[in-house]
Amino acid sequence: MTVKKNLKGDIMILSLSGELDMYNSADFRQQVDSLLEKYSPRGLLMNFRDLSYVDSSGIGLLLALLKRTNRKNCATCFCYVQDQVLEVIRLTHILSLFDIKSSEKKAYDYLDNLIHSRKRPSLSPVSIDEASPLMNREGMKHKTIHIDFSRIRYISHIITQDAPEEIREYNLLEQQISEIIKNGIRHGNRNDITKSLNVWWHFTPRSARLIVEDEGEGFTNLEGWIDFYKKRMECFSRGDFETMTEFLSYRTRDSTEDDGGNALFAAVEYWNRGVVFNNRKNCIAVARDFMG
Repeated sequence: MTVKKNLKGDIMILSLSGELDMYNSADFRQQVDSLLEKYSPRGLLMNFRDLSYVDSSGIGLLLALLKRTNRKNCATCFCYVQDQVLEVIRLTHILSLFDIKSSEKKAYDYLDNLIHSRKRPSLSPVSIDEASPLMNREGMKHKTIHIDFSRIRYISHIITQDAPEEIREYNLLEQQISEIIKNGIRHGNRNDITKSLNVWWHFTPRSARLIVEDEGEGFTNLEGWIDFYKKRMECFSRGDFETMTEFLSYRTRDSTEDDGGNALFAAVEYWNRGVVFNNRKNCIAVARDFMG
């Protein structure tokens, strides 16, 4: 099997020919990993016009590739997938994970529109905006809960089980849902089980949305946290890692020993479609796209 590379702006096009099976899968992975590391494309287009055969090992390799490009925030699309290859993908019940177009031009235009329609991350990914689309609860599942700290993982697990298998395997999903609920119970409701926590969620094979609203006073220091985060990222962007050590943890007089704002730092990295608070700051809405 051979792999030919072509770069067009932010998109890397790989044209495969021959067979992708257990005998050459290791070499294929090494070639693609090397190219992704070297060029860091925002889009990956894989042309299968001359790929005549793929076995289960090859399918597993393609799935692993999708996971890696997802982690690198690199959108992936396939074109000219031959009938035999398409049938193998369909038999493994993972066809929904693959964006497949009928021609290279259609695949390229799709990726180009996708990557340029995304907002590039700003220094302040957290906003206060009740009118944000992320706050829209229409079509979302909802549950009102009264729980203490000990049942957070149980509730998070139940919610995550509602997600399609395609994204449920990303084990960070449950952990990040747990963190959002934990903050509502610990910092919002102060672990008072007489107070309610409202949770809304919606999953698709490519995305996850979550809204959590507590009965607390709200994140009173949110503007301070946003300013702190901006300074932290400014240090990072200019390579001033010595000064950045001053911005490792955001602490206030209400902070506990194990609380330094790290949960929200992790949230803005994980929920790549945004983190939004309502005006009262006792409701947070987050969303993530799982690209494949």
